[in-house]
Formats: sequence, structure tokens, C-alpha cells
Amino acid sequence: MQSRGFTQTLIANSGKISEELAGDYYPFWLHDLVNALFDPLPMVDQLRAMRGELEIPEDSAKSNSCLNMQFKVGTAPAQNSLTYAFCFGGKGGLLQAVLTPGHKAQFGDYLPFKKKMVCPDH
Repeated sequence: MQSRGFTQTLIANSGKISEELAGDYYPFWLHDLVNALFDPLPMVDQLRAMRGELEIPEDSAKSNSCLNMQFKVGTAPAQNSLTYAFCFGGKGGLLQAVLTPGHKAQFGDYLPFKKKMVCPDH
């Protein structure tokens, strides 16, 4: 990725990512875009550990299901809630949206690539 005054080069190979940064400013929108491209669901290990289930409707390509969670953080009286949302859509249950503290991404218009479905928008 490149913008005025900043360049980032990411190389992904066999699940490993090498990163090279040049410049003194990394805009948040660029950071968000790079994360969505290379790690669209960075909290996947935490989700798997929860062992929750979500029913995906199989009757419509336009249906969707969302998993919404809130977690308490901090100690009283300075306690707050963090909201997490994960939405899946269509008959295949493809990821549509992720909203967590510090991470927000939307996905759509999936296309087949080899034996997987990929989102060309991100």
C-alpha cells in the first residue's frame, strides 16, 4: 500500500507475513484496509474457543444471520461494555461484516477462486 509520505509492503507466504514500512505516518484507514485484506477475521481463534453455534438459513441467497455479543471490561465504577458483531449471509454462510473494538470490515460480491469464495472488494 502506498500513500503520500508512507509506503507499506506486505508479503504473505505459507501463512507467514513479512512487513516493511517506510515513512513516518501510517493512516488508520490504510491500516484498516490492510487488515481487512490479509486478516479479515483476526479474532477467529477466540471465536473458535467460544464454541458457539449460529444457524445459517439455507432458504435464500439474500438471508443473513448475525452474532452479537457484549463483554464487560474495566472495574466498577469505571466499567463499560464492548460490542462485537459478526454477520454471515447467503446459503453458504459467507462472512458479510465484522464489528469489534478497533476492527470494522464489510464483505460482499464473493467470487469463486480455485476452490474458495473470495471477496474482491477487500
